Amino acid sequence: MKRHSSLSGLSRDHHPALIAAQICKIKSPAYVGLPSEPAEKKKYILSFWKEELQSHFRSEEELLIPLIAGRDAELDDITKIVLRQHLELTQFIRELESAEDVESALDNFGYALDEHVRLEERVWFEMIQNLLDEKLLVEIGENLNSGSGAKNK
Repeated sequence: MKRHSSLSGLSRDHHPALIAAQICKIKSPAYVGLPSEPAEKKKYILSFWKEELQSHFRSEEELLIPLIAGRDAELDDITKIVLRQHLELTQFIRELESAEDVESALDNFGYALDEHVRLEERVWFEMIQNLLDEKLLVEIGENLNSGSGAKNK
């Protein structure tokens, strides 16, 4: 899927998120250079959450969504699902922080993160770039690139 340049930074953030999701899953193979034991995976994911995902979510919620809201009913419906998934992933992290069964908590988070990234890439971003005009897409890109805390290079 060719990504419009305005969304390319957010899209690039998804590759390491998919890798993080995979290492969380119980049935996934080990990845060279990444943690393989549950306690190490937990530490890695909590760090990834704080250093990467929270800022990614913030960029979407504070810099992207205000510019796309109310422009298309179906897009608004998908945006609501994206926001609900952000909340669910936040809850999974809270559960992971205090989990006694770390493997199950990681597994739940991994599957939820994988589903979320795939929804954004396959549906949400596609809708955004196909429904909105070039002028608005450029404005979205400028907003994301100049936003405080935005990681979109």
